Amino acid sequence: MHIDAEEIKEKYGQGRLIFEYFGELTQELVPFLFERIEKNLAGEEHVLNKVRRIAKICLEILQNTLHYQDRHELPPEVRKSLLLIYAKDGQFFIISGNSIQKANLLKLHGRLSKANRLKASELEKVYLQILDEDELRSDGAGLGIIEIMRNSQNKFRYEFFDLQEEISFFLLECLVGRDKSRETLEIIPTAETPMVHLNAPKGIMSLSGRSIPHNAISFYRPILEWFDDYLAEAQEHTEITVKLEYLNTSSSKCLLELLKKAEQIVEGSRSVEVKWYFESGDDDMQEVGEDYALIVNLPFEFVEVQQI
Repeated sequence: MHIDAEEIKEKYGQGRLIFEYFGELTQELVPFLFERIEKNLAGEEHVLNKVRRIAKICLEILQNTLHYQDRHELPPEVRKSLLLIYAKDGQFFIISGNSIQKANLLKLHGRLSKANRLKASELEKVYLQILDEDELRSDGAGLGIIEIMRNSQNKFRYEFFDLQEEISFFLLECLVGRDKSRETLEIIPTAETPMVHLNAPKGIMSLSGRSIPHNAISFYRPILEWFDDYLAEAQEHTEITVKLEYLNTSSSKCLLELLKKAEQIVEGSRSVEVKWYFESGDDDMQEVGEDYALIVNLPFEFVEVQQI
């Protein structure tokens, strides 16, 4: 099998092509390519914060590819590298490709897989842990991979294709901008768990019903992970609505963790409002909300209703 750049563009490209390179990579070429990338991105000034992240990702990819080539002997016919940048609806897709020895495939797959399992809130901690190391000894994710993910703020998508008996082609896609497949999260209520409605484009989050699950951590994990993703590009105003009839202790801890995360939005000069509903005569639920209001630095509006 040979590397067909046009076939890759046709299969994986989406939106407007901003930059493309397909050829052998050298140390002398990297500064030239990076300059071209910056020049081509100059017209995207309306999303300047994303442009800087895109440039950092591309530079890291180019340098990582070059370092790999320097450390491993590859046949001349498979030494070509690929780098594409597409723009679509406020999202930017960076697609890179390079040949790797199959002996290194399992290790790379493990690093990418483990990096994808990191929460957004964990990335900075992991990055600092490995800043002075060649690789992360605790979970195996390399510094370059973590640096790319810090700037992308999204999960990786990747594939491996056979080229020769001992050589594969590694294709990596990085998204800069909110992953639209994760813009909303809906959870249907049960007798023990609340209805959950999370909408990133509208900056709306609501929980209503009962929150008394046996394993609150398991139930709230996808909600907290969604919120981690939302923090990267939160709306100017975020509204959190809580309409709970019952709330057990473990759920209360998870909800407090979510509200503490919401404080990060306020620190970024945006606003958050918490609407806390409670039934008339339900002093316990009212007091829970008041306790939260004392713990977190967020404005609360308390709404008394006859029935939730």
